[in-house]
Amino acid sequence: MLTHLEQPHARALYRLAEAHRYADDGTRLRSLSVPLMEWREACGIREERPSKVMRALDAAHEELRAVGYLTDITVTGRGQNQHLTYLFRQESEPDPALVQLLREQRISAPRAVQLASAYPQRVEQAIAYAELLRRQGKAPRNPPGFIADVISNPDKYVLPEGGEKPAPQQQEQRARQELAHSEAEAQQEPDARLAVQVALPPEAQWRAAQQTLRLLLHKVLTPAERAALETQCQSGALQAAQLAHDAARAAATLTLQAFVDDLKGRLQKA
Repeated sequence: MLTHLEQPHARALYRLAEAHRYADDGTRLRSLSVPLMEWREACGIREERPSKVMRALDAAHEELRAVGYLTDITVTGRGQNQHLTYLFRQESEPDPALVQLLREQRISAPRAVQLASAYPQRVEQAIAYAELLRRQGKAPRNPPGFIADVISNPDKYVLPEGGEKPAPQQQEQRARQELAHSEAEAQQEPDARLAVQVALPPEAQWRAAQQTLRLLLHKVLTPAERAALETQCQSGALQAAQLAHDAARAAATLTLQAFVDDLKGRLQKA
């Protein structure tokens, strides 16, 4: 999934959502509801006005919809009390982008869902083939029916290749290189913000970081551990800004459990 996402915010949001998508018993949640302003902190968004936070998230939301990770996003509440609810696409559901492509070809909604579910790998090929025939002056009399027939009868049509493509291993390597480069650039801003925050007094650091820490750690720390965390951060024994930065990065890279285990050990030693 990550190699299909172009925007750093979309990749960060995907990783963060994945880290929160599991119930205590390990099952994957169908939906996830989060407070907007706490989510802002965890996503590393600097804007503080809710309207600007939503604008910063809009592009990431749209890309996660486009790749089929999310099927819907709803916003409830007003101002700083807004909550986001994400509805995840289930494995059994078709890619909504493919369904939309078929609907644009005037294929009925039930048929589009059926085709996108059964033959996802042939949808774009069939539409491109129909367009090629149209440009050649050989347009079928019933384009929607023709496209559906091409998709559902793989052995009946030999679709033209789209030209020479890099080998799969080369494509994967190139995608990973581009991903690493863009993420390194995206990390520069949080690192610069961290440098400012760690220079603050301990109580100011805690006020700036507590929303992120509570969002990411509330379920995995006991009440006693949460109280100890707050006490140690406000006293300066632990740097709240650094902890929030490291926790957000751990959540984004799916290593939050290792971070939590280390933090619990530090709290017990204090």
